[in-house]
Amino acid sequence: MISKFVIYTVLDHGDSLVNIISEKSFDQRFNACLEFNKTIQNDPMIRNAQSVTGGFLWQSRKFGFNKVVETFQRSRQENVLLFYPVHRYIISFIMRVIGANKNRARFYLVFGRF
Repeated sequence: MISKFVIYTVLDHGDSLVNIISEKSFDQRFNACLEFNKTIQNDPMIRNAQSVTGGFLWQSRKFGFNKVVETFQRSRQENVLLFYPVHRYIISFIMRVIGANKNRARFYLVFGRF
C-alpha cells in the first residue's frame, strides 16, 4: 500500500476523460496531476515520487499558445518537474528492453523504485 487515500482513478470507457479531448477534460487531468504531487510531498513513504507535467505541456498546445504558457506557469508555481530525472528514463527503457512488465517500468519511472 502506498497511500490510504484514493488520489486519482482512471476509468477507460467512451465517456471517460481519457477518451475525451477537450480543454475541460485537459484541465481536470492537469489539476489531478498537481493535486497528486501536493499529496505525495507530505507522505514520507512516497515523497520521492512525482508526476511530471511535460506531457501536459505538450498536450496543451492543442488549446493555443496561452494554454501552453498557463500550463508551464502553473507547473512552476506548484514546483512540479516538467520531466523525470534522465536516469529514470534510461532505467525504465532498459527494463522494457529486457522484458520487464511495462507497468513495472512505469512504476519505476514515477516512484524510482524497483
